[in-house]
Amino acid sequence: MEVKKLGYILLIIFLGYVISYFLPLEEYPILVFADAFFAVIAFVAAIFCFSTFKIYGRNSLEGKVWLMLTLGLIFWCGGEGLWAYYELVEGIYPFPSPADIFYLLGYVPLCLAVFYSFYFMKVPFKRRKVGIALTLTIAYAALSGIFVLYPIAVSQESLFEKVVLLMYPLADIFLIFGASLLVETFRGGGLSKTWLIISLAFLATGIADTLFSYLDWNGLYELGSPYDYIDFLWIFSYLLFIFGAYHEKMSALSAIESAKALRKKKRKKK
Repeated sequence: MEVKKLGYILLIIFLGYVISYFLPLEEYPILVFADAFFAVIAFVAAIFCFSTFKIYGRNSLEGKVWLMLTLGLIFWCGGEGLWAYYELVEGIYPFPSPADIFYLLGYVPLCLAVFYSFYFMKVPFKRRKVGIALTLTIAYAALSGIFVLYPIAVSQESLFEKVVLLMYPLADIFLIFGASLLVETFRGGGLSKTWLIISLAFLATGIADTLFSYLDWNGLYELGSPYDYIDFLWIFSYLLFIFGAYHEKMSALSAIESAKALRKKKRKKK
């Protein structure tokens, strides 16, 4: 399948998901669909990343990047599955819950993926680009600190709930800095469209996580509320992971075929 064709399919899926929120249905069917969709799309994203990993193998730096992305998405898939279980089967609001263990564990391999991406691509750390990324991250951290981190830290919530709520935006600060730096690199003519796509996926996730912490703390995140539309950002990020993984896979296969063709030409000349 052509990369562009997959892009159109993913766009249709995203628009279909958005439309589902506005259908004249009872809340429970929408809840079942939304929870199931999150788990499925996270699993599909992990499969696509694993498929790309298999091309490079675990011994290459590229392979390690895609392995880390796969592991991170597997953890997030586990979190989505547990969220669906507690919400649909147990009938309880699953935050905080064991699902958060999987969500937060997913940040570890994803942060490693960002580190490996800088390492294997030898990203040029130009002062201007680092300065822009750092400025964006500081601005994000400041806004997050004022409107999310500080209010949660001084609230009367239980210590456990406060820690869980705070860990998401704190972890996202690292991802957003790495993603911003990658976006700045590629915006200037950079190294690969794939990593621009993956960087945007990180940014979408980071923004959604921070908004969730704020909305949940204020009791605003609930089905049927306009604030519930931050779900679109998470779905968008999963679809970007799928698109980025497929784009990289097709680029790698094209490079392999070109290398084979070049070797054949050299053999014929001999």
